[in-house]
Amino acid sequence: MEKFNEYHHAYICGYLYDELKKAFGEQGKLAFIKATQFYGEQRGGRMALRAIRDGRDLSYDSYFHYVEWRATPGLAEIERTVTDGVMLSENFVCPWHTALKEMGLSECGAVYCRHIDASLVRGFNPELKFEAETILHTSNSCKLKFYIGKPIEAFEKGDAPIVYDMEYHCAHLLWTFAEVIENIFGKDGNIVVINVKERFAEKYSKEMIDALEMYRDCNFTYLPDGDIKAIE
Repeated sequence: MEKFNEYHHAYICGYLYDELKKAFGEQGKLAFIKATQFYGEQRGGRMALRAIRDGRDLSYDSYFHYVEWRATPGLAEIERTVTDGVMLSENFVCPWHTALKEMGLSECGAVYCRHIDASLVRGFNPELKFEAETILHTSNSCKLKFYIGKPIEAFEKGDAPIVYDMEYHCAHLLWTFAEVIENIFGKDGNIVVINVKERFAEKYSKEMIDALEMYRDCNFTYLPDGDIKAIE
């Protein structure tokens, strides 16, 4: 089976947006935004739970320490600078931008990226200040501002202690969105989810969808038992 990466995540995201818009119009777009917020807040919330468990505070030090995500090398081009306690993370090449543009769904990228990082930060600690100044889908780069309040040199060195593979993150995306969509739209929402899975299987493979099916009953709000599937 092909290994999951950020492009698979982006394609699932794009299919969800496209099917929701086709089925429900502006209501579908609103459902997509709400699902994105739930999804981001859940991941940010897991990061916070892990930080609290380990006796750490909920500052940006801890936020970046518990990111759960290690970017696939070569798929993104990011520069970070700090000025007056504000870290600017500027992204010039992004796999979500690349994939969604390829799908003809840059509109999806503009909506998703306008909400996802803010939702992650809010889920971790709503008292932290964050701003998405520009988005790559509608500008020359993503400019994300994290109000860290101290030089970047003060951040703890080393990789995050728990990083999940992209299979887990793709499953989290699919099933959290499915739960929101089906809760809002009932059986009609279930048809959207079925269509998304069929399109993904056609683009990639049924085997990859079968792998995601294994997570259908996972509660992504909380830490998995023993932080299973963590990358060593």
